[in-house]
This record gives sequence, C-alpha cells and structure tokens, in this order.
Amino acid sequence: CFFALPLDRKLAVDIANSHNLRGYTKLLGENTDPTARGDLHEGFDLALDLPPTDPDVQAGVFGYGPNQWPSDLPGFRDALLAYHAAMIGFGRKIFGAFAIALDLDEGYFEPFITKPMAHMRVLHYPSQDGPIDERQIGIGAHSDYECFTILCTDDVPALQVLNTAGHWIAAPPIPGCFIVNVGDLMARWTNDYFASTLHRAINRSGR
Repeated sequence: CFFALPLDRKLAVDIANSHNLRGYTKLLGENTDPTARGDLHEGFDLALDLPPTDPDVQAGVFGYGPNQWPSDLPGFRDALLAYHAAMIGFGRKIFGAFAIALDLDEGYFEPFITKPMAHMRVLHYPSQDGPIDERQIGIGAHSDYECFTILCTDDVPALQVLNTAGHWIAAPPIPGCFIVNVGDLMARWTNDYFASTLHRAINRSGR
C-alpha cells in the first residue's frame, strides 16, 4: 500500500514538486476549512497523464500535465490509471443523468467534456480516538469546486453531509454503491437548481 511506505519515499512524489497538483499530500498538509487546524488525512492525486508534447500542456493550460508516480511499487500506476479511466466513463453517464434531470438532451454536456480534468484523489484517514476537536478532523467542512465528485468508499464510515436543516448527518457506505456529491460548478451552471454539497469526514472507527 502506498500510504504504508516510509515518509521519505512518499515525499519523493510530494505534490509541492508538481505544477499541476499531482502527487502526495502529507498528514496535516492541507487545511480545507480556513477556520480549522489542519486536515487529518494523507492523499495521492492524479488525473489525465499527459506528456510534455500535449498541446494543452505546451500551452500551459492549468491542471494539464504528467502525474508523479512512486518508484518500486508494482501495479500501483496501472491500477490507479485503470480506475481513473473507468470513472471518466462513469462520469459521462452521470452527466447524462444531470442533463435528463434538467430537461435537456441526454448528450447535452458531451461537447464540454472532450478532455475532462477529472482530478482523482486517493485518501487515507487515520482513526481519531477519544475526544475530537472539530477544528482538526479528517477533512474540514467544504464543498467541492468541480461539477461533481464520485466517492468510492470502503466499509469504514467517515463521511458526513450538512442537510438543509443545518445538521450534520452520516452518509454511511453502502456495499456496491458510490456516493455522488454535487460540486460548485454544477451549482453555478444550473443557477443552484442543483446545490453543491457541504461535507466533511471524521473517522472514529478505530481503523
């Protein structure tokens, strides 16, 4: 497992080395909620693996470029790129569902997603035991900035969403299912017909 590697090997692909937000984020390396004290997670970020010869990379389009990969971790790159490709396909189906819900043609969004940014994060949340300071949890309260986020969870519950009454409620993992959070861009595109989802994560599982 990547996150079980020694810190120096993970830092060899530190996200700080990347101009396009790819690579490893260390524990407490992010603070999603500016009123909080840092996020208790590690992350590994990737997206479309584009070479320097790609015209958008050459033009300096923000976010496009190569990924960073750890050395001597067999199967890691292939597994994550295969999953990423599968999620791009799944995301196209979700765009179709959004279009239908908006009384548009199912393929309405297709011309806008020919080369999707499709940023992917693999996250590791250590368990928090005992009293918890809500200013320092797995990831602080935030909404995502893109169209939507597809969350694949394991059997460890951590995700919470803020409902319309202003209460945090658990979004427990369901076997065989994904959780889809609406992001800020979809809210903007639809004049808040679809509202972006304020959410956070607290791992109290002991795992």
